[in-house]
Amino acid sequence: MEEAPKEEDVFIAKRVEDCPTPVPGSIIADRRCNQCGAEVWVSPASRPILEKVDRVLCERCAPLEALDPDRAEHPSPEQQVEIVEARLPQAAKELRELARAFPWVPERPPDARHYRTLAPGIAVGFTLDMLKDFAAQHLSIAYTVREPDLETVSRITRAFFGEALSAPAVGQGMCQDGQMVSFTHRYAGATVLHFHKIVRRAG
Repeated sequence: MEEAPKEEDVFIAKRVEDCPTPVPGSIIADRRCNQCGAEVWVSPASRPILEKVDRVLCERCAPLEALDPDRAEHPSPEQQVEIVEARLPQAAKELRELARAFPWVPERPPDARHYRTLAPGIAVGFTLDMLKDFAAQHLSIAYTVREPDLETVSRITRAFFGEALSAPAVGQGMCQDGQMVSFTHRYAGATVLHFHKIVRRAG
């Protein structure tokens, strides 16, 4: 009985000519795309993976299903941190500007433009909530694959609030000096962290 052919491990990377350094510390890999020969980027956390795979493909040559975020393999914790570091500054800038331009009121659900996916398995939302007795900046961080890690949560809260914050355990709340209220809960299979910074009170 013949054995089924072994499925190849494929490393998919961004082409050097298509974008600047995608992640801080990335270098041009010593292996090129096996299909077109293009130079590709490799990040520090991805270098050990690149050494073990059978083939390298750039994003142009990779099959479409391999680029589908819902079907692709989730990155390692180290790769996830790199992706967050690369995307967070721009995402925080855009969401803070949108929060000021389009405050949220309880009469309607927050618009989808107030949310960003930072990395596979990590999404953030940021709104300026205009409530009856106060206005508050509201940051939500949703983890759909892994449990939240302190380092990444601190990095995200610093980008939005200018200070590193930690989240309470699931089902518990936390209040700091009456200005910052945070809590954690589970929703639709995700662990969601909420941070509310009161910026204005009525009267």
